Amino acid sequence: MNLAQNRMMHWNRCVKWALSNKAPTHGFPYMLRLYHFALSPFSRKVRLSLAEKRIEVELVEERYWEQSTDFLRRNPAGMIPILRLDGKNYTESNAICEYLEDLYPAPELMPKEAAEKYEVRRLVNWFDDKFYNEVTKKLLNERVIKKISGEGFPDSKKVKQGAKRIKFHLDYMAWLLERRRWLAGDVMTLADFGWFLVDFEWFLVDFGWLWSILYDFGSVYIHVSRGIWKSTPKSSPDLKKSENSDK
Repeated sequence: MNLAQNRMMHWNRCVKWALSNKAPTHGFPYMLRLYHFALSPFSRKVRLSLAEKRIEVELVEERYWEQSTDFLRRNPAGMIPILRLDGKNYTESNAICEYLEDLYPAPELMPKEAAEKYEVRRLVNWFDDKFYNEVTKKLLNERVIKKISGEGFPDSKKVKQGAKRIKFHLDYMAWLLERRRWLAGDVMTLADFGWFLVDFEWFLVDFGWLWSILYDFGSVYIHVSRGIWKSTPKSSPDLKKSENSDK
């Protein structure tokens, strides 16, 4: 099985998981509220966790770049998402997801074994840190967020850097999926939620010229799986080489 087929199989598993979700079954005596932004990868991670746990939540869009007084009062760090639960504000996406895991351990999104838990956290951090800084900030933020927030025009140099870097990340994810059923192991975990972001970013690489048209027609939620690879690595991508390949 080639890498494109492997990637498509993983995407199909994610789609089947999404379609299998039914109406929320976990309720609280009070409504949970999530301050989020639809295109934020950190907000998306928490939304997916809530959906998988079937927890009902009120979604409130937060235009975080405006740094309003109310927003900074909820989180002085000025970041999203923010989960309002039992009169308290919970911040930091990973902390929120693991808190939800403690409250509702089924279905399990974080393994019990130390080594497996480490691998999930390693990959979650990969998406939150390495992928975000090398790809998301240079593609999504430049091509989309700047338009929405009125910050000006995209920096073409950064866009080219992001487009170049995403191919390395795609190859690395494919290399993992050659050896595992899901990104972190044999079952779906928090690590797999990063995959939705990868496919959205890949859409921006190949069809970025469509974004301005789509955005003008309102909020658009896109999940695209290309299943096309520029290379077929037989071994792990060269991580050392990747650090300076943009320069």
